[in-house]
Amino acid sequence: MAEEKEAPDYLKVLYEENATMFRFFLTWRQRLLPGFFAVLAAIVLGYRWALPNAPNMSCVLPFIGAGASALFWALDLRNRQLYRHASLAGSKLESSMGLAETGFYGTYREARSWIRHSVILSILYLGCCFLFLLLGILTCAGIFR
Repeated sequence: MAEEKEAPDYLKVLYEENATMFRFFLTWRQRLLPGFFAVLAAIVLGYRWALPNAPNMSCVLPFIGAGASALFWALDLRNRQLYRHASLAGSKLESSMGLAETGFYGTYREARSWIRHSVILSILYLGCCFLFLLLGILTCAGIFR
């Protein structure tokens, strides 16, 4: 029977650090979504108030909302790149430690499908961006005044 080799200590340290970074990037993703909804709510409430009280401002607010939506999409996109790099690094470390078939990152990378949080969040952020742009154009054209 072949003996299993124990991974060198430096690989274990790298693996632990990689897991910490992976969780860190996912935590940032969790923080982006409520932040987006808070900004979205503030802009929508400001728009509702501005329509009767400050019509000139009501034309500007939807474009600010479109910019904020695009910014949150870009932040999520960058964060997505970072945790995917951490996942790839973790998968390579697992291979180096002889855990290619049973490790978390290898299994995580194989289980991906087209229905992912990334797709859903991109639809949310970019959809809101498009709707805000449309609302801004319609408001500036005088449709909602």
